[in-house]
Amino acid sequence: MNEIWKDIIGYEGMYQVSNLGRVKSIDRIINNHFYKSQIIKTFDNGTGYCQIKLCKNGENKFFYLHRLVAQAFLEDYNTSLEVNHINHNKKDNNINNLELVSHLDNMRKAEEFYGGIFN
Repeated sequence: MNEIWKDIIGYEGMYQVSNLGRVKSIDRIINNHFYKSQIIKTFDNGTGYCQIKLCKNGENKFFYLHRLVAQAFLEDYNTSLEVNHINHNKKDNNINNLELVSHLDNMRKAEEFYGGIFN
C-alpha cells in the first residue's frame, strides 16, 4: 500500500497524517529558523492507544492517532461516532484497520473479542 499524506485539520502546512498511521511535521521556517520535516514519535499515556503531541503558536495539544487517521481518511467521519480498531490492536492505526461505529457497537465488538472481560 502506498503511503498517502494529508494535512491535519487545524494544523495545515504544519503537520500531516498518513493512511499508514504516521504523523510528520512539514518543512517550515519559524523566526528565521528552518525546521526540516520529520516523523513525529507517538507515545502511550497508559490507555494502550497511540497519542501524539502537536504544537501550534507555542501551545501543545494531544491527540489520539487513530482519530487523526480516521478524520483525514474516512469520508463519513463524525465526532459522535467512535473509531474502532478492527483487529483490536490499539497500536495498528492503518486506515484499513479503522472503522466508525456507535458507542454501543464498539462495546459489543469489544465484548465479543474479549469474552465480556475487557479494559
